[in-house]
This record gives sequence, C-alpha cells and structure tokens, in this order.
Amino acid sequence: MKSYKVEIDKKDLNLISGLDIKNLVVGDEKITFVTDKKTLNILKNNFDNVYFVNILFSRMKEVVSKHFVTLIGAFAFSFVMIFISKTITEITFVDSNTYDYEVENYVISKMKKVGPFSFLNDDLNDIDKDLKKKFYHYEWIGISKKGTTLLIEISPSFLNPDDDNRNDKIPGYLYAKKDAIIKKYHVEKGIVLIQEEQYVKKGDLLISGDILHYDQSIERIHPKGYVIGEVLEYYEYTIPKIKNDNVRNGKVSYQDYFFYKDKMIGKDKNTDNDYEETVVKNFFDLFYIKRRYYYERENTKTVLSYDEANNYAKTLIYKKFLANKTNKLEKIIYIKLARSSEDENNYYFRFVVKSEESIEEFLTN
Repeated sequence: MKSYKVEIDKKDLNLISGLDIKNLVVGDEKITFVTDKKTLNILKNNFDNVYFVNILFSRMKEVVSKHFVTLIGAFAFSFVMIFISKTITEITFVDSNTYDYEVENYVISKMKKVGPFSFLNDDLNDIDKDLKKKFYHYEWIGISKKGTTLLIEISPSFLNPDDDNRNDKIPGYLYAKKDAIIKKYHVEKGIVLIQEEQYVKKGDLLISGDILHYDQSIERIHPKGYVIGEVLEYYEYTIPKIKNDNVRNGKVSYQDYFFYKDKMIGKDKNTDNDYEETVVKNFFDLFYIKRRYYYERENTKTVLSYDEANNYAKTLIYKKFLANKTNKLEKIIYIKLARSSEDENNYYFRFVVKSEESIEEFLTN
C-alpha cells in the first residue's frame, strides 16, 4: 500500500480527528503526518493547502541524489560491458591448419559493421546451424564466441594411419616420398635407419622390412610405423578475378518415400540431386519410410580483391594438406607469399610452405 507524508495548516488540527493517520508532528504553523491514498483523497477534497509526497518516491529520489555519481558510473559500466559482449573484433580458427577462406567469408557475411565496430546480425546458434548445412563435407564444423572473438572449429575427414589400404603380410620397405628433415618417428615393426634432425631425400630408405636374425638369415616383413618430416615446398596458384560457383542457398525441402530394402517403391520426381537421406520409420528391416532433404543450389558470381584471392589461395593449400593428412601430428608451420602478380583476368601467387607431415611411403622393393 502506498504511503504519503502530508502537511496541512495547524488551524485544521481539530478537523482531522477520526482519520487514519500516524506519526503526527505538530509545528508552530504546520502539522505533518503519514497516511494512505484513501485518506489523502479525503484531505484534498475538504482542506485547503494540502501538501503531500509519495514516501517511496521521496526516498528513491534521496538515494539517487545522494549516490548520483555512483549510479551513473554503474550504468555506464553496464552499458560498456553489454556493448563489448556484442562486439566482434576477431575471427579465429581453433586449429590454424583448418583455415578456410569460404567459411571465414561466410561468417563475415553474417556480420554488420557500425563505424569501427562489428556485430553479428543473426543469432549465433542459427549461424552455427547454417555452417553445418553449408559446409556439410566437414566431419565437424562449429562456431562459438569467447569474449569479442569468434572461434571456428573444424574437424576434417581423414583416416588415421592404420594401414587400412595395405596388406600387412606383404613384405617391403618404407621410403621417403619427399625431401625432409626428420622430426619424429615411431616404429612398431621394422629396422629404423634414420634419426631425428637427419636430412633425407626423396627415395631414401627410412625403415627396412629386412630382419637379420642371429643365424644370419634374413626375414622380410611388412614394416609398420610413421615418420614425420619437416618439408619445405613451393605452391603456385592462378586465381581468377571473377569466381563462379554453384552453392547451396539455404533453402531446403523434403519428401518422404517408401522403400523395400534398398529399392524405392515409385519414382523420385525431384530432379535435384543434391539431397541427404534419413530413415523415418523401419518396418521389420524390410520396408522403410525414408525422408530426402533437397538442398536448392544457385550460381553465384564473386569479384575477388587481391587480399581475398590471396586468402582463397591459402585455403587451397590448407585443403590439399588436410586431404592428404593421415596423422594427427601433421601440421602446417607457416605459409609465406614469395611472389605475386596479376593481369586483367587473374591473380598469380607463389607461396613457400613449411610443414611437418608423414613422409613415409610403402614399397615392395
């Protein structure tokens, strides 16, 4: 219930008898007391010179007046913190070896710039979902925010070295497939013929499958292990100034179909071949209802600046590296631009790339 502090003339003291008042104070000319809203209305209708204030409002005003500087400072601090929490100052890939120009450019397209500051123009969770749809070829892709930095995490699809494509019973040797400086190696079977920091040339024998026994007999086995070498290579790329692509535009439709085992009952009338399929219902592992999600694609035309073409070329290096990656120890140490030029239609780049990668290659002789 609201309370009011009321002040009236002292001559009216006898007239307030019977009213709901408290904390009466009698002065020389005025009397003050505390009352409620109902009594205040009675006083205003029957007395002249009724002065009143809302006690709660008065106290709040007093507190604000007393702590004005502190409150303004707290408000300003809160505003700055909220502003900073919304600001984006950097886009970083958690693993620099997974840098992708197209992913970075897509995230930038989801941002708006206000003066020197950048902000997301979409919900971060929605951007994360869009990334997973658009860049579906990655085993995992996700985006998160830490402070003012957007963190992009990508897990490429590659096989770990487990001799998946080899027959362990075939004897042979592990040779160097590139010139390199040996940094690490691990051998499960075979004779090691190298050491760390040793320089080897392409074709040098790294691990032998010839096992010499005490009786001087030689057993030929299939060597097993890996050798990580520091490799220095040049990469050259020609990047068109106008980049034409056929990409998913974010529009998705779906249709359910009946299947008997792996054979569709009926015909898929959708001419869009870009789809993903999932089982909706399974009847006795014989009949299925499968849902196909169709992704609409469109042709895009992008005019690349020098910096954009430079970053795109670097992305091609990273993608090639990841496509050939078979060991989690492999990494790119640096990519440096050695030379660049351009003409009316293209940019030309030459990069020097230092990396640590698996350099072993299995051969039978």
